[in-house]
Amino acid sequence: MKIFVFGAGASRGSQGKNFSGLKSPLVDDFFTGTYKAVLDGIDFLPHYRREIDGLNEEKKKCNSLEIALTSRWDQITRQPSINHQEAEKSFFGFCVYYIWSFLKDISNTYSSADNENFYKAFLNKLYAQKEPFGIINFNYDTLLDQAYQEVFNASLVSIQKYKDLNFIKPHGSVNWFLNPKGNEYIKFYESEINTQAPLLYATSLVFEARSLEESLIARPDSPDIRSPSFLVGRNFNSQFGIPLILLPLSSKQYSHIAGFSEGIIDKGRALLAGAKEIYLIGYKASDDVIHEMLENTPVGCLLHVINQGSAKEIMDNVLAKHKQLKKGSMCDGGFEDFVSRY
Repeated sequence: MKIFVFGAGASRGSQGKNFSGLKSPLVDDFFTGTYKAVLDGIDFLPHYRREIDGLNEEKKKCNSLEIALTSRWDQITRQPSINHQEAEKSFFGFCVYYIWSFLKDISNTYSSADNENFYKAFLNKLYAQKEPFGIINFNYDTLLDQAYQEVFNASLVSIQKYKDLNFIKPHGSVNWFLNPKGNEYIKFYESEINTQAPLLYATSLVFEARSLEESLIARPDSPDIRSPSFLVGRNFNSQFGIPLILLPLSSKQYSHIAGFSEGIIDKGRALLAGAKEIYLIGYKASDDVIHEMLENTPVGCLLHVINQGSAKEIMDNVLAKHKQLKKGSMCDGGFEDFVSRY
């Protein structure tokens, strides 16, 4: 079986070089430029904007948002009091809602036109080959999900359906949500339901213990999730929904969601354990989750790397950690070039 592992570079490449709309970002761009403008539409405490500015300064020092975020996350337990620890968790909770806000907009750029959608062009080739394959998609957006639904006439409406179709998302997705627990319910006045008040409260609860069984999965192409109001009101019993998005940290971050490891990560392990070839596409493989899933890959399994300008570096890093893998092909031309040659 071939396993295709997609990262942020793949979603960006899927839109094509001539795409003039809102470009899918690389991880390091999450809190900058066009994407940072989404803050203007989120009525949160003003100091969060300052926190984002500080985070960008830290990113400049280490040249990686993932490293900057991971370093700050790891320092939470070293804060001087429970008050400071909870304040930090609330900031990371805000980051979850912020990422959801602009990546749902990225998902809305989906086009069915074959010459404008390289995810669709690639999946059309997989469909024609009629060979077994699996997908491990580390992107939060639903550009690949929508293309899969269209090409394979599928309906990705539950976690189980994703798993049944060998399509997993280890970092979560903008169409995946967790419900509040009974003891988190709060009375919101009618005038507050369609405001940011419930979300402001929700940021402090993002990392509380939850269960994957409590998830609500919207269709990847659902028009409902295009509006921030989807997160409050009728969809969540007049409360708030929590996007099931695991932040781009190099360390694991899913331990607070019961069933996530068994439901998603173990499925990834099983897919990779049966792989004959693995393709890393627009993905740097720098977080712990992928290396955990790669531990049981078969000896001699071919590793292919497709990345804009850094395929060799990624190949060398992965092979150094997983010596059972065998060096395959490398493509430095990016996703669009890979699709044209596949």
